Amino acid sequence: MAEENKKNEKPITHEFDEEIFSSGTWNGDKYTDQDLDEMVKAFSELRESVKPPVKLGHNKKQMADGNPALGWVKGLKRVGSKLIATLSQVPEKYFGTIRKLARHLSGYLPG
Repeated sequence: MAEENKKNEKPITHEFDEEIFSSGTWNGDKYTDQDLDEMVKAFSELRESVKPPVKLGHNKKQMADGNPALGWVKGLKRVGSKLIATLSQVPEKYFGTIRKLARHLSGYLPG
């Protein structure tokens, strides 16, 4: 009976903001606060048709590997010179790891 109740329980997920990018130089390319504003604008315009998954890294194989997302990017905003993503539906199992490794998430730049 306890096992059956466990199957019916909704998994615990988290939603939180995390810094994922900042203005500065990345791979030899310079990004300004205005560039970050353009990223936010593009995300807003495409938010109904593009649902970016949370993955650790930029490996092209990983983007189409069939493995489940570790969550989804629900929102994007600029705060000062930082790009902040609202990550949603992050399973409890990965929440601590993502928070701990946030500086290794997609596109994170040193300040």
